[in-house]
Amino acid sequence: AGEAIKHRMCLRWWNHRLSQCGLQAQYLPGDVQSGELVVALVEVVTGQRVPLDQAYISSPRERLLWAVGMLRSARIPLVSTAAGRAARGSGGAAKPVKGIDTYTTLANDLEFGSWEAVENLTWSLILYTDVWTTSHSPIEALAELLDWVRRTTRGYESVEIGPTRRSWSACFSSGLAWCALLHSYNPSLISYTEVLKLAPLERVRAVFQIAFERLGVPMLSTAEDVLTNEPRVAI
Repeated sequence: AGEAIKHRMCLRWWNHRLSQCGLQAQYLPGDVQSGELVVALVEVVTGQRVPLDQAYISSPRERLLWAVGMLRSARIPLVSTAAGRAARGSGGAAKPVKGIDTYTTLANDLEFGSWEAVENLTWSLILYTDVWTTSHSPIEALAELLDWVRRTTRGYESVEIGPTRRSWSACFSSGLAWCALLHSYNPSLISYTEVLKLAPLERVRAVFQIAFERLGVPMLSTAEDVLTNEPRVAI
């Protein structure tokens, strides 16, 4: 169930970004193997474009190598790569492996339809577009974001986000952490007193719907996904 939720989330995120250029993915990782959607996605994220004099790029490998070249040019760090698994410690950005170029390895893995490569590319781009700041690495920025969530939700009834994954999962699975974040941002959007009376599924549905309709936040996960599995992917 957990892997299926990750697949759906990645597909929704890709299509949210690809909609800016009128494209859509149907199946990941299969749709990335030609390289066309990867190039389009990287163009959307980085603002770069394949020059007209490079229009001869026609093979999947050439497209994928061009796409990772744009990632490198934009200085987008890869959160993880197949090449870096052995050298990666407890997690985070992949450490360089002597003699192995992680960007080229990512292109190779995408060409072979590796789901892990699609997931690595997706999270690298999510951290870059939605979390990263120029003064911090993506991983440091993510840690700061999580600290901000703790500070923002402090004092809300039945919301106490500790340092462990279990404490995070419990608060978000109940829906109350989502409600606290939304109420803290704009109290007129939701009544925290009223949502305390709702069941977890109703709370999450309400928050996601309000965030989408009033704030333009794309619905990359469903309320059912959040409650079925650990909500860290949705967070």
